[in-house]
This record gives sequence, C-alpha cells and structure tokens, in this order.
Amino acid sequence: MKKNRLMRYLPLLVLLLSMAACQKKEYTQWIPKDAALVVVADPAHLIEEAGGEAALKELAGKTDHILLKSIASAPEETGVDVTAKAYLFASLNRDEPTLLMKLKDADLLEIWLEKMQAKGLCDKLQNRGDLSWTFFTEQGYCVFTKEAVMWVYAPLTPPETVLNRLSQLMKQEPEESFLATEPYKRLEEMKGSMAFYLSLSTLPNAAEVSSMLGLPFSLSAEDIRVLGTVTLSKAKASLQAQYYSEKKELADFLDRQSMDMHSLSSRFFDYIPQDVMACIALKLEGNGYSKVGQLPGVGALIENLSRFSGIDSERFLDSFHGDFVFALGAIPTEGIPPLVCYAQTADNGTRLMLKDGIAQASDFFGPAIKTLAPDNYQISMRGVGALYLGMKQKDFYMLSGSTNPLTPVQNPLSKSALEGMKGKLISYILINTDRIGDAESIAQEYMGDKVSLLQQIRTVELAVRPANRLELNIYFR
Repeated sequence: MKKNRLMRYLPLLVLLLSMAACQKKEYTQWIPKDAALVVVADPAHLIEEAGGEAALKELAGKTDHILLKSIASAPEETGVDVTAKAYLFASLNRDEPTLLMKLKDADLLEIWLEKMQAKGLCDKLQNRGDLSWTFFTEQGYCVFTKEAVMWVYAPLTPPETVLNRLSQLMKQEPEESFLATEPYKRLEEMKGSMAFYLSLSTLPNAAEVSSMLGLPFSLSAEDIRVLGTVTLSKAKASLQAQYYSEKKELADFLDRQSMDMHSLSSRFFDYIPQDVMACIALKLEGNGYSKVGQLPGVGALIENLSRFSGIDSERFLDSFHGDFVFALGAIPTEGIPPLVCYAQTADNGTRLMLKDGIAQASDFFGPAIKTLAPDNYQISMRGVGALYLGMKQKDFYMLSGSTNPLTPVQNPLSKSALEGMKGKLISYILINTDRIGDAESIAQEYMGDKVSLLQQIRTVELAVRPANRLELNIYFR
C-alpha cells in the first residue's frame, strides 16, 4: 500500500526536483564556451600551500585589488565562499577578464560594498533584474547575484555592455558553456591548488610564434592549447604545463618535434657562468634563421655581424644543427656587454661561409676584422671593444673580451641548482634580475609605481621539455 502511494507521488517529486534544478544554476555555467583563458583556483588548498593564513594576510598587503585584499584579510566579511573554487576567465577578442567566485552570503557582500562606497572607493549599488552591481574606479565592475560574484576588469567599457554580456552568460545552459568543452574536463582532472587553460589564439603575434616553432605555412600556433598547474610557496612559484592541439595534423607535428632525440645535449652549459643576466638555449636543425632571428636583440646582433662580415645571415644561421646557446652578462655603462654564443654545426659549411665572408669583408665604415689564427677572428668595434668568433672543430663560437672559447668555467650553469636545468631540455631561458643594472627604473618605466612584485623576483626560468611539456619557475628573494 505504501509502495503504491509512493508510486503515485513519484511523478510530482520528479517535477519538483526538476523545477528546483531549473531555478538554481551552478555558477560555473557562467563561464563562456569561447573562453580562451581559464584559471581555476582552490582557495583553501592555495592558502595551505602558500603557508597558511599568516601568508595570506601578508599577500593581502601586496595586492591592489580591493575585493581580493578583503578576502585575504577578512573573508567572512565579504560573503565569498572560500571553500568553493574560484575562476578567472577571458574570451577571445574581449578585453574583459572576469573573476568568478561563489557566494556564501550575498547580504554580507552587499554590506561590504556599502562600506566601500562610504570610503569613496565605488559607486552606489544598483540593480538590474537578478543582477546587482557597482563600479570601482580603475578596477572595473563588481556584479553579483544570490549565488555568485563576478569582478569584471573593464574600466573603460560602458556598464550596459558589461551587464548585457553577463546577463547572457547567466542564461546559458551547461551545454552552451565552457563546461561542455574538452579543456574543462581536463582542468577538472588536474590536482593541486591552481590549474589553467590557455588558447594561443589570444596571442597578438601568433605568426611569429608559428615561425619560432618551425610550423609549416599550413599550420598555425593559434590552434595550440596549453593546460597546466601552478604551485606557490614563499620561495618560488612554479608552473607545469603541457601543450597540445585538437587539430590532428598540428598534433602530429608537435609530437614529432618533441621527440627525445630533439633534446639539447646541454654540454655548452659547462662554459656558461651561473651569474649571467640572461641565457637562451635552443635546439636547431637547419631552422636557425626562423628561430634565432626572432629572438629580441640576439637575431639582430648576429645579423649585423653577418652583414659586416659579408656573410648571408639566413644561410649562416640555417647552417647550425644542434645546441645553440646565447648568454649575456650584466650590461656595463660603456663598452660591449659580456656575451657568449655557441652553436653546433652539421658539416664544414659554416666554417667555409665564415672564412670566405671575412676574407672578402672590408673595414670601410665597419668594424676592423683580423684573422688571429685559422678559423679564429677578431672584430674590433671602434671605441667599445672587440668580439672574438670562429670555429673549433664543428662548434661555432662568439665571445666578448676572451680568446679562449669552449673552456669550462668555475661555477657553470650545468652545476646550477635551478629546477629548470634538471632533466631533458628542448629549449631553456634564464633571467637573473640581480644582474640587470637598474631593474627598478626599467620596471617603473613599464609598470609605473607597481613594481613591488618585480622587486621580489630573483630569477625566472622557462624550460621546454620533450612530450610537449613546459615548465616555468619564478624564484623570490
């Protein structure tokens, strides 16, 4: 009898549950399907990883973001649910990066915003349908419902445009949102306090990236996707990522390019001191002009020297096969900065190009070139110093202030404790901010007064490894 009565009410129960589900959507459904950048963070895990609540309060003093500052110092006052995941997303061709967080108590957030208004930090709270919102000068819009709060960094975008966009996102179904995509499924499987997804279609210079990756004209870096995790501590921040493509032809190309046999031998690191300002190491296979030629400063330097020496720079750079390493020391007030450049070559072609070019070179309006020994040359740069270049067996070298190439140094990069130096490498970039002459003034030129974070960074290194893996490490002072 009871069973029959339950069966009679079962359709009504299903209907009520369906209505309840329709009335309340998960806040993650607001992430647009065309999101080209999505960062997901587990606040509780992040706090623990960073060193507990004390570290969080220390972080609060270093950020200018009003809401994040309050969440870090007194989360209970903001109404934000710090036990739920937080998301940062941005869509392609939209200058509206958005921070999305779940709310525990919307009334508390409203009280907090009223306090911010009393301090003159934001406008008066307004309502539009299910949305409540206000504007913070130079920081964008704070928009919320009963379920979630969104902070949209769009200080120059009219309110109507922002609100229309968010209203559309609120109405979308799960299958219309980022939740229905393959990247979201991969993000959910990742462990740790923070994970991210990035589409390289967001890059303004995708064509240059395609060239540096050696992609054929039929393929583009815009179709490359990156998924990874971030870990934080007082000593460093680390990013582990893997890049891939959903286009089979590009995916196959990336897999072939990332095979273990393409790894750097890393032997040139024995000749590079640890205290360089910057170091770039690449694996070249006849594509030096497309890779090295795109490196800021490096490609231009080699091209100018090639021109002065009467050498075709494209043919010369493409003659490199194997490890290529360029390292730069602290820049002096005058003269040539300490620099070291080594490159492996495949055959005798590089030696012949260098020999024939210098034999025909004229020092008229250019540097004076001397042959010191077979395959060993000096280029005198009037008033600033000299460069020494040449060949030693199948290795090309270029040095400033030294005539003793391929000699191990006392504290080489190969013995460095840096994480990025460990394991197999396809390419590697190192920047030591301590060696940048006037880092603070350079930072202020680009960042204004917001240089506190940069001043805390000691070293940055980026490693590209086999199996399409990336690793970024930022070491703090």
